[in-house]
Amino acid sequence: MSDLDRSLPPLASLVAFEAAHRLGSFTHAAAELGVSQATVSRRVRELEADLGSVLFERRRHDVAATDAGDRFADSVRSALGELGAAADAIRRPAAGGTFTVLSSLSFAAELVAPALATLQQRHPGLSIRLLSSCEPIERCLDPFDVALQYGPPESRRFDVDFVASEAVVPVCSPALLDRIGSPPDFGDVALLDVDDDDPGWVDWRAVLTHLGHPPADDWRPAQSFTSYQVALDAAEAGAGVALGWERSIGSRLSTGRLVTVPGVRLDDVVAIHRYVPAGRPTHPSVEEWMGLVADAVRRSSDVPRTPGVDV
Repeated sequence: MSDLDRSLPPLASLVAFEAAHRLGSFTHAAAELGVSQATVSRRVRELEADLGSVLFERRRHDVAATDAGDRFADSVRSALGELGAAADAIRRPAAGGTFTVLSSLSFAAELVAPALATLQQRHPGLSIRLLSSCEPIERCLDPFDVALQYGPPESRRFDVDFVASEAVVPVCSPALLDRIGSPPDFGDVALLDVDDDDPGWVDWRAVLTHLGHPPADDWRPAQSFTSYQVALDAAEAGAGVALGWERSIGSRLSTGRLVTVPGVRLDDVVAIHRYVPAGRPTHPSVEEWMGLVADAVRRSSDVPRTPGVDV
């Protein structure tokens, strides 16, 4: 028996552990993996027994990782990601060549999809796969050739390059802007928010605080959405004022479906980065596609922008 046979836990237990850690729930992990909650619980217990350490604190409706669980999760996620990438690299020639792109859902339609469409026109025989996700890049296990994400400028798993900075502006329908006036009193306007647990996400509480009108602890927006795109749709329909990330709303602004509310602009809130898996050959389409993305970024910069105050 090799040393690996003796030291490595079963792969199924590692996959169950990673999903439970990422989702904070055995039930949600089971749904994602297509197994029962009891199966996930059993596999995690077997892993804990193998390691001789408790990885989760069990609660009534969820689980919380222990310090040992958090440390182990970093290694497991990295190892599973590398294994998936290696397998995908072997599969790719057999599949006739596939170019896989991972993108933040918020700007996939504005920056990513048009560049992929042009690439497909240039290379009709190229198979293209687009993955859209709101998950932090370090948690991604799906193998890909290149990713565009709001995320950290450094990574152990990926080679990272800066693509563009991002700003946040209030947006609404033209008819609503006519009614609320300029500058608006945000205390009298229905505010549309997005419920996102990303610590880098800018919400209305942060904006109102920046404007010098911090809301009370029990303040709530008029409507809260789990989908950023649905919040923008509601703003288009005149339901209120939403916060738009400028690189993701260019077409809505250029067609007049949304307008920016003058007087507020939060510049350089976050940056879009390019991520390429480290330690393996780069797909030959990456640089050509990134050139097309750069063209899309320049076009998005040409969209008229509202003057405002910096964060």
